[in-house]
Amino acid sequence: MVKDLFYASAKKYGATPETVNFYWGEVVRDYSAEGRHYHTIDHLEDMVVLLDEFRSWVRRWDILLMAVIYHDLSYDPAASNNEEQSAQLADLHLSGLDYSPAEMKLCRKHILATKTHQEADYSDTNLLLDADMAILGSDWNRYRNYSNSVRREYAIYTDDQYACGRKAVLQMFLMQPRIFHTEPFFNRFEEQARLNLGRELMSLEA
Repeated sequence: MVKDLFYASAKKYGATPETVNFYWGEVVRDYSAEGRHYHTIDHLEDMVVLLDEFRSWVRRWDILLMAVIYHDLSYDPAASNNEEQSAQLADLHLSGLDYSPAEMKLCRKHILATKTHQEADYSDTNLLLDADMAILGSDWNRYRNYSNSVRREYAIYTDDQYACGRKAVLQMFLMQPRIFHTEPFFNRFEEQARLNLGRELMSLEA
């Protein structure tokens, strides 16, 4: 689904068949890089399926779609500037199409917001953030597979180092009044997400 939507959107903005094939090839290459176990094309697919279900809430679909596709294009667990690098790569591709400077700026804003996942002042940004975190509210078996995959991505760290950092992330989410910013995601995923996060936190503290 995500590939078809990417092709349709890129062509709408003037991409030739050669250009869209090249861009998609780069997307697939980066999301298939060695060491990725959760932040893959499958993650994008899951996000797009959810956002398509809630499309009536979306204001600028094509811009949001591109932000989804590019938001984790750069992903190095040891780096602190993945979001900035991903935003720059999105700029590079979108500048080769008929996106206006304002549309590119909005796409960049969406991507950069995934650095902190704090509530934004634009509804589409919050939809992106919520779709990115929807895995937290999945059933326990799927959540456990997700958390195990993330651990594999952070294999450069010892168990103690990882547990320390992971506990801080889990506690940060649990301390927030809301994990999900938008009503459709909050209503569907909030309760289960808190149960999953709490369960993982207990396992790390055991």
